[in-house]
Amino acid sequence: MSARGASDAGRADGGGGSGSLATVGIVAALPAELRCLLHTAVPVGETRTVNRYVRAQAGGIGAAAARRAAASLIAERVGALVSWGFAAGLDPALVPGTLVIGQQVEPPLPPVPGAPDAVVWAVRLAARLRDRVPLVAGTIACPDHVVRTADEKRALGATGAVAADMETAAVAAAAAAAGIPWLALRVLVDTVDVIVPESVAMAIDADGRFEMTSFLSAVIRRPMDLARLPALASAYRRAMRTLDAVARSAENGFLFATGEMAATGGAR
Repeated sequence: MSARGASDAGRADGGGGSGSLATVGIVAALPAELRCLLHTAVPVGETRTVNRYVRAQAGGIGAAAARRAAASLIAERVGALVSWGFAAGLDPALVPGTLVIGQQVEPPLPPVPGAPDAVVWAVRLAARLRDRVPLVAGTIACPDHVVRTADEKRALGATGAVAADMETAAVAAAAAAAGIPWLALRVLVDTVDVIVPESVAMAIDADGRFEMTSFLSAVIRRPMDLARLPALASAYRRAMRTLDAVARSAENGFLFATGEMAATGGAR
């Protein structure tokens, strides 16, 4: 099911914002990350309408997949993009379930003249969510592979980034090129000391599907991975509770208003 055009679904008086609310396009990697928004299974690569202000697509894992999803949403004339879902934690002080609101990526993207920022949007969203979920504002590191070891996380954290994922930089670059704002809303699952077992990582395919046969085959070769599963499962549940809480803010377009977009030069 394709989302409706922005002229029908994405412009309306939101109340509490400056100007009318703009349609927000959400880019996730995994279909599971969109369940709290759509309450149903979502095929990879297919845009779904969350409500009149929000559309979402699970593009698959990695920068190339995120780039395709972002391009698809931009073609439908969304007014802003959100990089959405889970992330690895890089700051030892942060716990699973912490929401990271990101406006910068590491390594930094080349500057795009006239590209709008999302400062007012981020501040308003943080104020709305502060009493509902643990949150921080911070930079998102974007490696080209899954970060699996504590040493690698600490090295990325030394850059000043507080979280890592593989998609946010691609979403940010697409938004800047299109002249629209972007934010990352990423919830920490595997923090510095909670490591994703190799058998779990190997069982997830590029579309985010968990292949049980691959997992069982891998865990036979790595039986010690079983000892790490309870901590990872607990972290996942905490992260999902936070993502659920943030998803409820989608009812008003994540508080993104066209007046803010115009103020930063990004009106479309």
